[in-house]
Amino acid sequence: ASSASAMLDFSVPAGERASLPSQQRVAIVTGSFDQTIDGVALTLNRLAAHLLRRGHAVLVLCPGAPGRPLALRPAARVVRVPSVPLPVWSEYRLTWGLGRSAARALADFSPSVIHVAVPDAMGSAALHWARRRGIPALCSHHTRWGAYLDYYPSLPARYPLRRL
Repeated sequence: ASSASAMLDFSVPAGERASLPSQQRVAIVTGSFDQTIDGVALTLNRLAAHLLRRGHAVLVLCPGAPGRPLALRPAARVVRVPSVPLPVWSEYRLTWGLGRSAARALADFSPSVIHVAVPDAMGSAALHWARRRGIPALCSHHTRWGAYLDYYPSLPARYPLRRL
């Protein structure tokens, strides 16, 4: 049993990281990582911790609410993407792309692969960024957004959900 003040900790101490030179430089682009505890955040933190323990470098791009406390201690370095709260799910954030500082951080990181785990403007911008530079990208889908629409009658019945 853990206390209410205990925080999930996915951080990987330097002593647990492989001492090999980084094999891959993995950028993860996600809408949920460290300010909300949900299946996506838990899955991607486990992935990042696994990659770090195997000697890979990891950078995470995700939106975040200024001043909002972390819900868990993240496994990897996080770069925030400009965003606003979603009107229906205020704990989640809406982006309009990567933003200049996140795009600069991504370029400085020089990823060998990009993992996009969010089907929104940020994910689409990351895919375009990777394609323009010839960097391989993969996408994973962790949430069935269409399944939620019946629970929110204020949204139009045919609310457009864009595929990557």
